[in-house]
Amino acid sequence: MLIKIYSFRYKLIFSCIFIIIFSFGFATLLLDKNLEEHSLLQIKSSLINQAYLVESQIPKTGLNNEKAAD
Repeated sequence: MLIKIYSFRYKLIFSCIFIIIFSFGFATLLLDKNLEEHSLLQIKSSLINQAYLVESQIPKTGLNNEKAAD
């Protein structure tokens, strides 16, 4: 009788541990995909803003003069 109780207890513990590990793995996959998409959107937005800043610093008449000199 004592062996059956321990056997059931171990099966229950291992089942709970397996469910917990599986749940954490599934949550990690979902969060990883969500964070990757969010990071890519942030990088894209940052690059667009930097391009606008660079564009505003370049004088438009200066570009035309450099092409004519070549």
